[in-house]
Amino acid sequence: MAGHCRVMLRELNAVMATPTMVEEFDRIAVGDAEAMMEFFCEWLSSANAKVAREEFEVLPRSFLIVAQALWAEALDGGKPFRIESEAPEKPIDAARNGRVEFRSLYDNDGVALMVSHVHAREADWFRHRPLASVT
Repeated sequence: MAGHCRVMLRELNAVMATPTMVEEFDRIAVGDAEAMMEFFCEWLSSANAKVAREEFEVLPRSFLIVAQALWAEALDGGKPFRIESEAPEKPIDAARNGRVEFRSLYDNDGVALMVSHVHAREADWFRHRPLASVT
């Protein structure tokens, strides 16, 4: 993820820690990727909301569903949740194969969702699409 994505994630992680956003989190239906994306974006500055949409729209829908589940689990445990970007281990291979990877990390400090991809090189078949277009 490029520098603009890291800036967006810094803001998103900061607002996810606010009590107001935590209170509002429960209004998102479980497994609703579209609602989760919009929920994240409504808390960001307009510039970072644009970046978030651009990033989330090229990731598999399951990324947002996993984010929702991990955040709920962290909240249940009284721990913070964060999303972090990491460079692909083999960037040329990741770009060539359209690879997106994400994994969860649990430790004493909370839960993190780690994501790596080469922006604009993600495989087309799993790009996030509106739910209405998926049957």
